[in-house]
Amino acid sequence: MDLTSIIMGVALLALFALPFILIGRASKKNKKQLIDKLSKLAEKYGSVIKESDHCNDFAIGIDTKETILFYLKNGNEGEKSQVVKLSDFKATRIVNLSKTLGDNGAKTTVTSKLALAFVPVNKDKPEIQLDFYNSEDKNQVTSELELLSKWNQLVNLNLK
Repeated sequence: MDLTSIIMGVALLALFALPFILIGRASKKNKKQLIDKLSKLAEKYGSVIKESDHCNDFAIGIDTKETILFYLKNGNEGEKSQVVKLSDFKATRIVNLSKTLGDNGAKTTVTSKLALAFVPVNKDKPEIQLDFYNSEDKNQVTSELELLSKWNQLVNLNLK
C-alpha cells in the first residue's frame, strides 16, 4: 500500500461518514430546541418539567408536582403546543388508527395515527388528543408507539 491509496481510503471513509455525522448533529440540535421550547412553555405556567421525551417532530413533558402535561409539535401547519391540567381528566387511552391492505393474498397493516387521548372528568368537555404519529406529517413510524405506551402509563399514574 502506498501513501496515495491510504489517503484515498481515508478520504472515502470521511466522505461516507460525513452524512451520518451531520444527521446526528441536526437531530441533537432539533431535540435541544424542542426541549428548550417545552421548558419555556412550562415556565409560563410556573411549572418545572420533571420528565420529558422527544421524538422527531414533537416533545412531551410533565410536571409531576403540579400534575400538568406539556406538549409541543412541529407539523405541516407550524408549531402547536398544548397544556393539559391532569386534574381535569380521569384517564388516558391510546388511539391507534390503522388499516389493513391486501395485495395478492398478503395483508399489511398500515398505521395512520397514534395519539394519547385524555378522557375528561366532566362529560360536557371534549376529549383532547395529542398526536404522536400522523401519516399526513410523516411516512414511517419509528419509536412513537413505545413512547405512547410509556406516556399512557405515566399519565395514568399521575391521575390517581
